Amino acid sequence: MIAVVSLFLVLVVALWESERLTSPGALHPSHAGVTELQGKAGCVVCHGDNEISMADACLVCHDSIHEQIIASGGLHGSLELDKLMACEACHKEHAGGALPLVADFSFHKSDIADPDHYDHRYAAEFNLTGRHKEIACEQCHLLATAEALEAGQRRFLGLGQDCSSCHEDPHEGGYGADCASCHGQEHPFENVAEFNHISAFPLTGGHDDLACKSCHEDRTKFSIVALQKSSSVEPRLCAECHNSPHWPAFIRGVAFISGRPQNDTCSLCHDPESKSFLSPAAEMPQELHQATGFPLDAPHHEQSCDQCHETFGHREPLPDTVDLQSRFAVLFPGRSQKDCRACHGDPHEGQFDAGPTKGLCIACHEATHFAPSTYSIDQHAEARFPLTGAHQAVACIECHKMDGDMLRFVPITSVCADCHEDVHGGIFDGPDKPVVVAGREGCARCHVTSSFSEMQLTSQEHGFWTGYPLRGAHVTALCIDCHKPEVLPDKRGRTFGHADRDCAACHENPHAGQFRAGERTDCARCHSDETETFIATLFDHQRDSRFSLDEHHRTLDCSACHKPISLPSGGEVVRYLPLGMECADCHDTRRLKEFERQGRPGL
Repeated sequence: MIAVVSLFLVLVVALWESERLTSPGALHPSHAGVTELQGKAGCVVCHGDNEISMADACLVCHDSIHEQIIASGGLHGSLELDKLMACEACHKEHAGGALPLVADFSFHKSDIADPDHYDHRYAAEFNLTGRHKEIACEQCHLLATAEALEAGQRRFLGLGQDCSSCHEDPHEGGYGADCASCHGQEHPFENVAEFNHISAFPLTGGHDDLACKSCHEDRTKFSIVALQKSSSVEPRLCAECHNSPHWPAFIRGVAFISGRPQNDTCSLCHDPESKSFLSPAAEMPQELHQATGFPLDAPHHEQSCDQCHETFGHREPLPDTVDLQSRFAVLFPGRSQKDCRACHGDPHEGQFDAGPTKGLCIACHEATHFAPSTYSIDQHAEARFPLTGAHQAVACIECHKMDGDMLRFVPITSVCADCHEDVHGGIFDGPDKPVVVAGREGCARCHVTSSFSEMQLTSQEHGFWTGYPLRGAHVTALCIDCHKPEVLPDKRGRTFGHADRDCAACHENPHAGQFRAGERTDCARCHSDETETFIATLFDHQRDSRFSLDEHHRTLDCSACHKPISLPSGGEVVRYLPLGMECADCHDTRRLKEFERQGRPGL
């Protein structure tokens, strides 16, 4: 009976105590605000009862943990069973918040020695690499150190694996969610460190630090979105993105020489890995230089670029306010292959600018050397003074003298007397003498350039200059026939003999002086130099003699009266003077009278 009473008392006390049952300590603030956990009914919600364990009771509210366990993933899904069923071993409750629900010891119990360097080994989809290894947990898990969580909030779980769950997506989803496939986690996003451009167009040199949109503009066929939808991606050519400063004719020439399309010739001279298209990166192959209109033939084939283009590799680019072609023209103005003076000084100081060559050096010089000159006699013929005769053998320096530091070519005198002494002392240049004769002037009025001894006088010109016109046989005679060379030269070195106007001075006198008048024989009284021979005579017996011929004498030959006679010196000559004028001087008077009596002529 006592035992029954005692048991009853115990039950009554227990019932009484159960009505007054209280927690061993206040709930953590995160749990204190949950209505279902208030009062004695809340104990069962957390601690379970005969039908549910405490661990299972926790999982009723913490469904994300429950999912990890079912999937055998994450931190909780990787715990051993004894630890998994003992939530209270890691998470301390009823301390009123004095102890955090998730503390360092919570990680220690899970074999995580240093929570600040947790490597996310239980979050297989999101390993901490690159920059993510350096940041504090709370930079991603914003509520990691929060004192209390509100309903539905989570300290660590619930974050998305997509970059855009933490970072702003400037592409607005257009490039997909796997940002790390292009940007990686090691470097700033703008570097796009993990992106592998197509192998046909490696992003190196000047292209390695460009923003994607610099080439792939939005809302164009080259945008990333458009290319992602394309089945094939072909690299763009330089000309599709870059303006060219070159003239179209140059591009066409390079394309023709190289056999490439016109919009795919840039890389022949420009290194795609260079930061700039300008020098010194640009290097034009010699065979392409001919497309500029200036083939690099000898001697230019050995020149370096900066020997002709002084600004090559040194000049700062002009500001962008100047258009591209104008900027390029300053750096590379272009030259004609024929314009040697654009690079080389003109030693002639423009003497030939107005001449037939128009100042072109290669008109007279080889491209490989200036000396000797290629200027020919034929070219000289186009000048004011053609080289003829002996002038062809004269060295240039004999006529073209130094004028200071310059060899004088133009203007230069063409007057003979400026180079040669006038042996005539100017007597042929008087005011009464013509300046030009038959298109010739100066010494050339009489002389030719082959030799001064050769003359080019016509009969009329000879008569004008000497007073003795050349007529008849004299026209074909040589000068030396009349002007016999002197044995000794005169004071000017001349041996050109003086011609005597007396015919007998040159011609033999067949009359043995019969017609001499004083010291001179005047052949012209009977003979004319207009005839080819002396046989023809101008003598008129009626006019020019003292013996007029009557009707009988006129029929006689001259030889009937003018007989040959012997000369004391030997030989004979026809006797013209003196002859008797009496009949008896020629006739037998006795026979003459008999003839007259018979009525016959007496001769």
